[in-house]
Amino acid sequence: SQMLERNILLSKSETGNESTTYILSQMQLQFYESHGYLKVPNLLQFDGLTPTTIQQWVAEVATWIPTPGKWLSHYELVTPPTLLPPSSCATKSDSDEGFSPPQTPNCQKVKVLCRNENFVDYHSQLSELARGPNSGLLSVVAQLFGEPATLFKEKINYKLPGGNGFAAHQDTPAYIGLAQDHITAMVAVDEATRLNGCLQLTSGRFGPKNSSSDGFIQTVSLTSAGVLCAEDEARLKFEHIPCDAGDVLLFSGYLPHRSSSNDSDHSRRAIFFTYNPSSQGDHHSAYYAAKHAGVNGFHGAKNISFVQDFLGEIVE
Repeated sequence: SQMLERNILLSKSETGNESTTYILSQMQLQFYESHGYLKVPNLLQFDGLTPTTIQQWVAEVATWIPTPGKWLSHYELVTPPTLLPPSSCATKSDSDEGFSPPQTPNCQKVKVLCRNENFVDYHSQLSELARGPNSGLLSVVAQLFGEPATLFKEKINYKLPGGNGFAAHQDTPAYIGLAQDHITAMVAVDEATRLNGCLQLTSGRFGPKNSSSDGFIQTVSLTSAGVLCAEDEARLKFEHIPCDAGDVLLFSGYLPHRSSSNDSDHSRRAIFFTYNPSSQGDHHSAYYAAKHAGVNGFHGAKNISFVQDFLGEIVE
């Protein structure tokens, strides 16, 4: 399907404000309502942010030393893509943030940074991007909710070369009952392609299992691991959604999605800011307190989510 990428911009003269606002068009609102997602390529550009700036901020977070009770840092074991000659593993450029020297001979497995979470409280620019008074992301998500939005959680998925993908899943079931509705705004830090594991989305209006009485809402069944059952995944059509660096892709917390591994020699970093309607409360602190406390068996050295959607191997 061709995603609608049209927008209406209010100039300073029209609004009378110093800051401008990105206003979604009726077509964009209708597209999200019927498909469960919306790509907005020029949102950050409209806010005066370049991909280079976002890349710099993400590179800063990637250097942070893991600190108990603050941000979360997760590492995975990867097999570098076969297109890389073995000798390059030991001399890999420092430009790929999060890369560590190989842990085994012959470059069979390498420990790399997989994900950071809970970083906005410790990075002022990323906090402004996600929830500042002039945040275009916050404004656009609020327009999709039809009411003010509150940041629920945030993560950076690095998906470095060889980085693993995610099984088909929904986000909201992994949020341990904190708020009922969520929208995630993915900011593409690097270009996302089929080769490096861009998101694959299905399309439609999806809701929780108990919403099946509404004929307009689709539902899926989840396994005990919290991922889509094979039958539901097989019957759904998933579409690759390539993104340029700086693109924003918004999707519902109930929209099934997945991604493959990064089989390229470049990173596929992306920031995922997840929001809930403000009327459903502010759960940011409670969510990360639950992760730090190991609720539902969560352990940062063994898994990266409250469900088992990650297809790689997490290590300390």
